[in-house]
Amino acid sequence: MIIVHNHPNNTPQPSADDFVAAFSLKKTLGMVGIELVDSIIVAGDKYIPISNEKVYRKH
Repeated sequence: MIIVHNHPNNTPQPSADDFVAAFSLKKTLGMVGIELVDSIIVAGDKYIPISNEKVYRKH
């Protein structure tokens, strides 16, 4: 599964809350056999896949 959400401030940089939400969702989905492949943040015409962030790849 890939999830997408927006940052209305036009800054796609993931916040601490974005990581907490992604880790929590990844764990919960894993319990029912669904893999969270990525969480993508969109801001204006920019986007950042959280999987690009080093801290996310460690989990």
